[in-house]
Amino acid sequence: MIIGMERSFAIRNPLIFKEKLNTGLTVKLYIVILGMMLIVIIVKHSSNLHVGVAFVDRYLYVLYYILIRGIPFTVILVTNILLARELIKTNRLLTTMINAKLERERMRQEAAITKMTFAADTSVKIVNGGDANIEDHSWMVSLQTRDYEGGNFTHLCGGAIIDRSWVLTAAHCVNYPVYEPKNMRVVAGSSFLSQMTQIIPLKKYYVHEKYIVVGGDGGIEPDLMLLQLKTPLKFGSTINKIDLDTDTGKNYTGELCTISGWGTTNATGANYPDRLQVLTMPVVAKDYCLASWNYPPTFLKNIVCLQDGKKDSCNRDSGGPLVCSKKLVGVLSFGPTPCDGRTPSVHIRVSAYTDWIKEKMKNKNNKNKKGKNNKNNNKGKKNAKDKKDNKEKKNNKNNKN
Repeated sequence: MIIGMERSFAIRNPLIFKEKLNTGLTVKLYIVILGMMLIVIIVKHSSNLHVGVAFVDRYLYVLYYILIRGIPFTVILVTNILLARELIKTNRLLTTMINAKLERERMRQEAAITKMTFAADTSVKIVNGGDANIEDHSWMVSLQTRDYEGGNFTHLCGGAIIDRSWVLTAAHCVNYPVYEPKNMRVVAGSSFLSQMTQIIPLKKYYVHEKYIVVGGDGGIEPDLMLLQLKTPLKFGSTINKIDLDTDTGKNYTGELCTISGWGTTNATGANYPDRLQVLTMPVVAKDYCLASWNYPPTFLKNIVCLQDGKKDSCNRDSGGPLVCSKKLVGVLSFGPTPCDGRTPSVHIRVSAYTDWIKEKMKNKNNKNKKGKNNKNNNKGKKNAKDKKDNKEKKNNKNNKN
């Protein structure tokens, strides 16, 4: 109501209205003069004519609103424009961060649709690779799942043996659906999925506590998961562990490393091999890798990236080992679709998480030993009690006689 009264008073007093009008015109005139002087200076001294012209064009646009709509309206307009620009930048960044996670999920669901051929998967088989001999990659295993108890197991992800009872793979392999350990197993011992010599059920799996699944807030690292086997693997020429890379400061850029897996060999289709495939590829610079994915330089801290022409990892290679100089340097997390090598594949750097890996294995192994010792102690106590009872019964029988 105060605004309405002010407007009414101004209209009914022509002198006041005229004074306000003159003041407004004077301010606008000063703005126009200053603006024209600024335009002349910019155009005259600009080292880049396109920049100067672009600035003048924007200035005239704002000047038009000052003259026609007034200064308050113009301030609001400019503020909204600046806020909109910042929101657009933020949305672009968030969209880029989410796209990679959604891409993994899309591929995961796509694989689920074709599970009559093979099991579901997430991201990244070896495209334009070669046949591999398991003796050269004896740490390589296939993580297999089934949709229900009694169903058929199919290949889901790759993994690396790091201990007789432990395998390291990618956390996103169990994003969707969330598998129960009883419906998961590890197979090892052959280059061919159809000829595996050891099949070990899972006791439990441990996803890194800081990993957040698709759809949540945060990044995609650490995309790591430890698989604890029910019974230890029997080591030999085709089954053995690989040592973890512990050098957090080493720069692998330019070094040739290998990736292996049973993922699709077709960049755009589902051509899953029975035989293990392998690729040797160079490590590319981290900054280049992040820029290729439109990520800011600090988005993913602990990664190693590979790229080499049209060679690439692909669907159901996820969780597979990145090996440099016989050390487990990375775990495959995600890559481009189609798998044509146009963008680097991204692997979680193992050396950044060796403390977590060793601590988890140590705690679980100690817990198992403690449980086994308690069981043996209880068994020993029971045997001693049985012997004591039998002796008392025998003595009682002799006393009666």
